[in-house]
Amino acid sequence: ARNRLGNLLMKQGEFKKALDYFRAAGRIDPRDGESHYNLAVALERLGNSEAAVQSYRDALRAAPDLKQAHNNLGGILLKQGKVWEAAQHYHEALRIDPLFMEAQYNMGVALQKLGRIKEAAVYYWEALRIDPDFVQAHINLGGIFLRLGKVDPAILHFKKALRLDPVNVIAQKNLETAFDVRKKRREEK
Repeated sequence: ARNRLGNLLMKQGEFKKALDYFRAAGRIDPRDGESHYNLAVALERLGNSEAAVQSYRDALRAAPDLKQAHNNLGGILLKQGKVWEAAQHYHEALRIDPLFMEAQYNMGVALQKLGRIKEAAVYYWEALRIDPDFVQAHINLGGIFLRLGKVDPAILHFKKALRLDPVNVIAQKNLETAFDVRKKRREEK
């Protein structure tokens, strides 16, 4: 009941009030992964990422197969520069649910930060297979193609991103860069 009340408060944007309910639920049943997870989400929304990390870890100790907890924990760790640890959590989320599009994309981001761009591209492709309209995956994949010198596929992905989100400044800038690279190559020939 406390968990449900906390969730209702979160839906209303009352994250601070929700904390008390999630903490109470966790004290009543420390093995309830959902209450720890919900507490972590509320803490994260309130900007307390250190406490959120601990609550996500508590959630995963109680319920190791909470894919969203792995994904969210990975997101905080990635922001903290703990890229390898973040990738491990994305990997675990994907073990639980290979069709978890957010985790596919996030794994691509982590691998890209680790300099493993070809592997990152595989995860972006998979995210796009699951959701062909995922703008940021098109942008990131286009960026990888551009970095690898494959200008035409890069242009296709940037154009697709702009069809989906016509005011996306990053896609616009990347598309201009790709056109400049293609023009320069043609001039050099």
